[in-house]
Parts: sequence; C-alpha cells; structure tokens
Amino acid sequence: MNEELKNKINNFLKTPFNDGGSLKGLPATDEEIQDSEKELNYKFSKDYIEFIKEFGGAYLGVNIFAFNNHSMMPKDTVTKVTKDYRRNYEGKTTHKLLSSSLVIAIDSSGNPIVISSEGKVTIIYHDSDDTEVLANDFNEFVEKIISREISDLF
Repeated sequence: MNEELKNKINNFLKTPFNDGGSLKGLPATDEEIQDSEKELNYKFSKDYIEFIKEFGGAYLGVNIFAFNNHSMMPKDTVTKVTKDYRRNYEGKTTHKLLSSSLVIAIDSSGNPIVISSEGKVTIIYHDSDDTEVLANDFNEFVEKIISREISDLF
C-alpha cells in the first residue's frame, strides 16, 4: 500500500465529528495474521495485511473486518466471519470460491465480499449465487470505495 493511498484512507476516516480514531480499529499483529491464515488455510494478500496492520478493522463506507474492529463495528473477527460464511454456503455453487477466499466485508444486503485466492475482490450474491469481481486487488477495492465508485453496494 503506497503512501498516497494511506493518506486517502486517513483523510476519509477524518470527519467533522471524528479525528479518524473511532472509525479504525487496533492494528493487527503478525501472530493474529499467522494464526488466522493457518486456521482458514488461506494466505492473506500483502495489501490486505498492510491495511489491517495500519488500520485494523475499519469503516470506509463498508466495514472492513480484521481482528480488532472499530468501536461501532461488530466484534466478529475476519476469521469468524469467513468461517461462518463458509459454513452457511455449504451446498451452494459458490462454496468452492468461499472455501478458498477470505470474507473481508459484507454489503448492506448481507452479501459477502471476499478476496479470492487469486487476489481479486469479489462479491457473492446470496439470493442468486452469482458473483461479480469488484476489483483486481484489495488496494483497488479501497480506492473504489473511497472514490465512491462502488458505493451503491453499501
């Protein structure tokens, strides 16, 4: 994650009513990341790791899950959310995608947004079991959220 994107995120997190602190969680530790990767059998992408080490679980127009989320966000960790969605999607055609992905967010309709094993950020529509690639990687996803290019999902 480059400095320009970090600055955009920090500016996004600052509002007239907030100094940027309450919309971000505590930074993730190497131990939390390694434990989760092992438990989920999934290797976190470099850009997602950089984000959660800097911002923890943060709100950027959508809740981005990590291990220590911001105070107004559910306390569920990225590990728990991913395991729950994997279990809930058993028997669906998208279970294979979910079983090799990380659930990083949930849209306003309850659809999981994942980082696939290829690094693409994809939404899985639970009503139709269809998928849509939202971004080629996590950084692009964050850029699109901040620029409100994909704000209609949230």
